[in-house]
Amino acid sequence: MIIQRKPIVKPPLKKVKSDQSSLFQHFKRTSQPKIVVSPRPCASDNPPAKNTEVINLSNDEIAEKPKKTATWNQIFRPPTPPPFCSGHKERCVIRQVKDTSSNNWGRYFYVCSRANGASNNPQARCDHFAWKENKKKTVSDN
Repeated sequence: MIIQRKPIVKPPLKKVKSDQSSLFQHFKRTSQPKIVVSPRPCASDNPPAKNTEVINLSNDEIAEKPKKTATWNQIFRPPTPPPFCSGHKERCVIRQVKDTSSNNWGRYFYVCSRANGASNNPQARCDHFAWKENKKKTVSDN
């Protein structure tokens, strides 16, 4: 016995009317940017006070730029270099606590970068251990 299945016919999706005929129309500029051209002041003319305010405003913006730069540099500062190990005076490597049952889970620490070995072997890893400090990034309003 052969069972024939009827194809499932879904109703077509309703098309939402839009002023946008294509995807590119979404990104198309609707109007050209306005360019304001002011006439050059003559030597005999006094410059209007409005222009001086604009110049002062731009000077204020220029004065604020170093403050803004310092703020962003504080937020996105590069990571501090790892300390030197006490035994070999070489840069340490950073590791993370992986034991989920530990209270220190997820915390970072520094150890000597050399491989494990006998305690009497000077070429083996020394006993250097240091926790990485959790410095909170704060932005001062100064």
